[in-house]
Amino acid sequence: MLNTKLITKLQKEYTFFKDMLNSLERKKKKTPGNGFAIMKCKEKIAELDKIFEKIDYATQITFD
Repeated sequence: MLNTKLITKLQKEYTFFKDMLNSLERKKKKTPGNGFAIMKCKEKIAELDKIFEKIDYATQITFD
């Protein structure tokens, strides 16, 4: 079972890559480098989505 620190780290990574992807997609000038970065961001987001699907949040204990 994943601990809460790891889950928090993964959530921060997810928001980082999601924000970067949105920023890259808004750029007017399309370059091969931007296209590569967009592709890599989408790959990383897909990896994180798979990890989040495996997590059962009902069994996680959170202390707010």
